Amino acid sequence: MSDKNINIMTRDELAAHRTALLSEMSGIKNRAEARLGRINAAARKPTADEEAAIQAAYDEFEQLDAELAQVNAGLAREDAPPRKIAPSKPMTPDGTRWDGSPGNGPAPAGGPLFNAMFPQARGQASREFSNLGDFARAVYERNPRLFQNVSGMGEGVGADGGFYVPTHFFAGMMDDSLTQEAVRPRATIIPMQSSSTVIPMFNLANRSTGIATLEGKLTLEGATGTTQKAALREVTLTAKKISVLVPTTTELLQDAPQVFATMLKDAMTEALAQTLDTWFIGGNGVGCPLGILNAPALVSVAKDSGQVNGTLTPTNISGMVARLAAGSWARAVWLVSPSALAQLFGLTTVIKNVLATENVGGFGPQWFNVNPDGTFSLLGRPVVVTDRCQALGTKGDIMLCDLKNYLVGLRQNAELLVDSSIGFKESEIWFRLNCRVDGQPALASAITPRVGSATLSPFVTLDAR
Repeated sequence: MSDKNINIMTRDELAAHRTALLSEMSGIKNRAEARLGRINAAARKPTADEEAAIQAAYDEFEQLDAELAQVNAGLAREDAPPRKIAPSKPMTPDGTRWDGSPGNGPAPAGGPLFNAMFPQARGQASREFSNLGDFARAVYERNPRLFQNVSGMGEGVGADGGFYVPTHFFAGMMDDSLTQEAVRPRATIIPMQSSSTVIPMFNLANRSTGIATLEGKLTLEGATGTTQKAALREVTLTAKKISVLVPTTTELLQDAPQVFATMLKDAMTEALAQTLDTWFIGGNGVGCPLGILNAPALVSVAKDSGQVNGTLTPTNISGMVARLAAGSWARAVWLVSPSALAQLFGLTTVIKNVLATENVGGFGPQWFNVNPDGTFSLLGRPVVVTDRCQALGTKGDIMLCDLKNYLVGLRQNAELLVDSSIGFKESEIWFRLNCRVDGQPALASAITPRVGSATLSPFVTLDAR
């Protein structure tokens, strides 16, 4: 570790020192990986000298990493997050550390509720505004209350025509939206303290050579164990701005403030739910989250030979189950479009004659059930019906997903802006809520299994039919 006193360094000195540390750590990492690459290419065990050199490199890296943490603590700023090249204890996709200790990123115990992600916001309440409608009305009127730094509101951004929404109002919308969403309630939620968050993880895509290339090695008593290095990767979440536009009239705003408050909150909540699910399921990753249907980790199962267009068959369903990643079944849910739901009610196995030229019978496999509470299940796993899925016969009309492997990053701040010029002739006022989110699967690709050639994934769908 450097003998420099970090506590007395100026900001410029800290920034320069951080750059130097990152460069040095990157060099150590590259040299160690190159050494291991040569050893692996030669298909041999490392010599004692090589093991000592590799261990020395790891020790030096850890020392520099500890110093980097001190530098980062002094440089912490809202939108300039530090970036670590490699972690000492990477995370697994479910948000825990490899050694079983809690991770730093995903939501703590209590689930994806906003107050659980941002506990510092629990006690923040606005004494100046009774509800979201009252706050929105103040934004429209440019009320002097907005320019007071009230608890939970933060700095106003009046120069841009908007103001930060008091935290508990935004929290209420985000939590109410959960009841209408399909993905976020079951995903791994990461509270983003800055505009970009880097999550170190093990690379679990190739299991043919072990778990993240790690596997048990037979070691004789008194013998030196084989040096192994885990395959690592980083997932970067960068907050994207989502805007929700809601129109109202000046008459409703002025004459019926309670009705306006309820309508505004409900409209924004429903719009948030629809947009977030649409992104998390089908987003292309360009200026928006990377959705499941466009992710490299997705596995799409081919239709049956000669299958009639716009149908679902038991072999479609069993083929999807066979491609689900090992360990994901207990958390898996079916995401089904309303147009595909009817196919599940009539799911039938067809029996053909010996020559397979004629249908001679059939039966319902009884895989699909309507539960006493009115919910659906397929093969014992919940069925979530959502119009954010694709139409029947299109790729993505039915999906089998372990959504714990989908990462959702949420920023705490949101702002409310107003524009009365758009609907001036109609006496309309448009309110726009801006908030920032991101999302993507935890895996970079489908999983190569230990045995077999068919890839597996936490996200499985059907090809177009």
